[in-house]
Amino acid sequence: MQVENLRSYLANIKMTVKDFAKMLECDAKYLSLIASGKRPVGKRLARDIHQATNGVISLPIAKKKEKTNNKQQDQQTPPMIE
Repeated sequence: MQVENLRSYLANIKMTVKDFAKMLECDAKYLSLIASGKRPVGKRLARDIHQATNGVISLPIAKKKEKTNNKQQDQQTPPMIE
């Protein structure tokens, strides 16, 4: 199942997002945003959701952002002269 189906799954088992979040020990607002597809899910939470739903819900894991070295960028970019 995909992200948009998490709410349907919870409705089918008659559980609220708030109660499911308590069970997973995560923030209810954050889980609500994940369930509506507005926030990506991390590796740990995706695993916990998958396990808590007996494998019915599998969410795509968010990709990590690449860190940039600001000092290196500052050295390469000449200062602006006004």
